[in-house]
Amino acid sequence: MAELLKNATVEATTRANLPIKQSDLINYLIKHKLKEAIEGVLKEKGL
Repeated sequence: MAELLKNATVEATTRANLPIKQSDLINYLIKHKLKEAIEGVLKEKGL
């Protein structure tokens, strides 16, 4: 997980040509992708 976050931060920073914080990425994921994550986990568990 840490490696994925590190790679995402490096990619975002490179693409933006500005420093992007890991916390900004995590906060965005929580706000915008939480519903998809819940649905994905339930689907994987066959629920």
